[in-house]
Amino acid sequence: QDDPSDGCTLLDEELLNMTWSMVDRADIQTVKLELSIPPGVRIACRPERLRQLLINLFSNAVQAIPSEGTVRVAVTEGRQMVTLKVRDSGAGFTEEAMKRAFDPFYTTRLRGSGLGLAVCRKIAEGCGGRISAANAAGGGAIITVLLPPCRERERS
Repeated sequence: QDDPSDGCTLLDEELLNMTWSMVDRADIQTVKLELSIPPGVRIACRPERLRQLLINLFSNAVQAIPSEGTVRVAVTEGRQMVTLKVRDSGAGFTEEAMKRAFDPFYTTRLRGSGLGLAVCRKIAEGCGGRISAANAAGGGAIITVLLPPCRERERS
């Protein structure tokens, strides 16, 4: 269990674009990244953990898109949690894949360990958040991650 007070990370377009550039898209050149994010969002999660979470989410989204498509990332700030939604324009989850999406070693792909979303869940929960999977209306999958905002500790 991470101590949420041990790291605050600015979740901004620069971090998302940098993380996106680290994802292997060698076999699919035509996947676009669309971002919708307010400025100054800070997450109570260490930078390296947040980067790992994003890389796994982006890798899964890219692999779900057959040849060309879009990965949309939307960040919204609520009173209790920051919501990060990653939506791909792939086929979405089958019923079986939806049930087992976060199971370690479960995969629907020929290559891959099946650890991506299991690791995402571990990171989200370790930072005091949660993660869920759903099919989007109109196709594709949406992974929703709720993470606590960074609160500067008040001096007593």
